[in-house]
Amino acid sequence: MPGEAFTPSLLVHIIPPKNKLDWSTPRALFLSTLLNHVKNDSAPIGHFYVELKFERSGKFFHYLTGMSRAKKFQSTLEVFQKILGLLTFFYSFAGRLDRAKESLEQIEAHRRERRLRTLMLKLDSAQAERVERFLQHWIRVGADQVYGGGVHPKMATGSGCAEFALYCLKLVLNDRPLFQEWERAVFAPESLFWVSGLTLMTSTTPWAKSVQHAREYRVPDPELAYLWHEKIAQNEPIIVMDIRGQSLPDDVLDEPQYCSNLESPHALLLHERQPRPRTDDEFKDELASILL
Repeated sequence: MPGEAFTPSLLVHIIPPKNKLDWSTPRALFLSTLLNHVKNDSAPIGHFYVELKFERSGKFFHYLTGMSRAKKFQSTLEVFQKILGLLTFFYSFAGRLDRAKESLEQIEAHRRERRLRTLMLKLDSAQAERVERFLQHWIRVGADQVYGGGVHPKMATGSGCAEFALYCLKLVLNDRPLFQEWERAVFAPESLFWVSGLTLMTSTTPWAKSVQHAREYRVPDPELAYLWHEKIAQNEPIIVMDIRGQSLPDDVLDEPQYCSNLESPHALLLHERQPRPRTDDEFKDELASILL
């Protein structure tokens, strides 16, 4: 339990994949990702966890979670069965919020492996309660049920783990140059959409140079975030930023409303899954699962 000196905080835990992903070509990325899955890495493409701690009216609240695929093996099978190719970037998988106890176990395991870095923001009560409102709204509207790179927190359509963590930071952080260093961007060529894994494995097609006959994939990358942390903090595992008293950003919403995003000819197929709002009982159960 916190003492008198307790300060509310938002922590983002950064875990890179055990073996680096090779982004030089689509083929190299596919092979390096596949290798991490085969090696049974618990975070084959890296992962972000979000932790929120604060006190209200003498009661301590401790959230710990992240966005994940609901069934990792099933979703991997889905990629091959539907012959998605690079559309995997934009596909909506069944999602879930990481359970708090499982998240704590994974964080400790990655800490022992020396592949954990943490960004900690010291908050005031208004900032902490804003992040809490978002987490609760996310659960209530069922946005956690959809995982992928073709959906986004700002439209409450779902999210990947990286966009989810970044959105939590954006709720309270006005100064955001660090986000640019975390970001990975490629133009995925349409010729590698709806193709088999074997085609990707043998392809010599490079990344496209523009959106012509391609689609841009832009995402915060755990590897780049980890490298940014190493550059700033060197051997220190935690970077601490005190943002108490700063004004709340007005370009993000605590309670984003669902807005369908059908911006490509593939959207109807890619966005098969839609959030299902929860009943009060379902909301209470899900909320309890991300609290320690």
